[in-house]
Amino acid sequence: MKNISITILAVFLLILVSCSQNQISNTAEFSIKVEDAEFDFGKIAYDSPAIHEFQFINNGKEPLIITNVKSSCGCTVPTFPKDPIEVGLSGNISVKYDTKKVGHFNKSITVYSNSKDSPTTLHIKGEVEAPKEN
Repeated sequence: MKNISITILAVFLLILVSCSQNQISNTAEFSIKVEDAEFDFGKIAYDSPAIHEFQFINNGKEPLIITNVKSSCGCTVPTFPKDPIEVGLSGNISVKYDTKKVGHFNKSITVYSNSKDSPTTLHIKGEVEAPKEN
């Protein structure tokens, strides 16, 4: 009898959480052009600036709230707007890569928001060339 009660409670909680997430996630839309969801820096000189701005638009019916942006490693630092993005307006997520690490890189940036497509994943890639000897 205890097992049945626990199972029913677990199913109820799962349904409750699922419904609450659907209500939150249907409020806004996060739109990044497909060709812009991945950026290739190409070859980059050692210790040179490597910053890319991902542009997005709120195509939803409610303000877009970006709650967090995480990168796949500490060598990639994202910055994002902390204020809600009103309907029809655009914004930028800036990503800076540490070019003091030589070689190929392929990093992901995960954007968490109240969008129905959350989380959204962005990508940067490229190759940092070895420093030239003098």
